[in-house]
Amino acid sequence: MPALLSSWDMIPDGYGPGKDKVAIVWKATTGAVAGHVEVLVSGEGNTGPQKIMLAAAGASPSQGAWDCREWHWWKNCPFDPAEMRPRKTRATGGVDAGPGGIRVWSRYLTDGVEVLQEWFFDDLANADAGRYDALCTFRNTHDTTLEEYGQFFASYTAWNDPVGGGGWRHPNAAGHLYWNGAGQLVNFKTAGGAHLDYYVVEAGSPFHQLGHIPHCPKGGGVVKDVWKYPLSISQPNANGYRHVILCERNGVSALAQGENGVAQDYLLYPPGVDFEPGRTFSVHVRHLIEHLPSEPELPAFLDAAWQQFVAAHTRVHRHTRYPKAPRSK
Repeated sequence: MPALLSSWDMIPDGYGPGKDKVAIVWKATTGAVAGHVEVLVSGEGNTGPQKIMLAAAGASPSQGAWDCREWHWWKNCPFDPAEMRPRKTRATGGVDAGPGGIRVWSRYLTDGVEVLQEWFFDDLANADAGRYDALCTFRNTHDTTLEEYGQFFASYTAWNDPVGGGGWRHPNAAGHLYWNGAGQLVNFKTAGGAHLDYYVVEAGSPFHQLGHIPHCPKGGGVVKDVWKYPLSISQPNANGYRHVILCERNGVSALAQGENGVAQDYLLYPPGVDFEPGRTFSVHVRHLIEHLPSEPELPAFLDAAWQQFVAAHTRVHRHTRYPKAPRSK
């Protein structure tokens, strides 16, 4: 395995008391500095990558955390699913290096569900194109099955609101895109979505058959369309760069849009829907920050990116250090 050129610094309380920061100098395989990354790994609140600075893009796409924990739920859960219980739980985290490059991790235990998020920042093949892989691993510590379990994650993307203003709902935001089952690129906002009121799922899935995501606390989880692939695409920035999120098919229940497009959201669930006692499952998510072709040429790029993503599933799942990582307190 080639020597890792990218480097990191663990900064205790880097985001305030109890909120540790991992700062990464992200390099290409040539040794050139491609950019910088900051990840909040501990404490309560919006843990996850906070700043993704790819120099070639000219501006950061992040407007808050990516892969940010929001809500979770199951049938007859003993709390209101609308409470942001994962986000309000104290997380612990850290950083190391090994397979997959720099691994940043954050772990939390919410209502008996243990979650480990791992982000892998490897040296980039091209300094002009950013990519990182994430694994989200869930374990049911209850002695009972959690029926119809789900958890909601958001990635707040500044490029989807080039105008700004108007408060946290971002009324001037431009929406973002998904690829529908008919092979068309659709803007959530143009199609009628605003804030967590338009969910896109796999054709023929239990959620498609039901017409909603059970117990989803926002917008009734109402299904409005089906995807070709579970991926979302941001608006381009001034330099033609976009943020693309790809989610492993066997573990993602839906895509959604929050804040008129700023939030590129995905919902994860255990394959088979029900979460049996002691069971563990993991889902692979990939983020791309690249200069992409115009919309007429986008499908060819996305199709190739999807095939590369699928081919990487087995390798990325093997990168996890889940059994060895320190456990949440």
